[in-house]
Amino acid sequence: MAVVGAFVRIELNEADATWDRLGSIDCVEPFILAEPEKIGLLIETGSLEEAHEILTQQVAKTKGVLGAWPVSANIEDEPVAAQVD
Repeated sequence: MAVVGAFVRIELNEADATWDRLGSIDCVEPFILAEPEKIGLLIETGSLEEAHEILTQQVAKTKGVLGAWPVSANIEDEPVAAQVD
């Protein structure tokens, strides 16, 4: 399981609609930040690759989003590739 914390910079005139659009993306939970032109996000997925794809392919391309940045990641129970000596 991967949990990625991110923030997006948004167009202020689209703030409410952008919040709704981001909240409708599977695995994405928006939260309020102190700066009105930014929205915080938690992205919870099965893997870090899935979270990255959601952030770059869905969140970043959402109408009203000007940019998206990951700021933290917590990865648990990720499969580890076998080492070959």
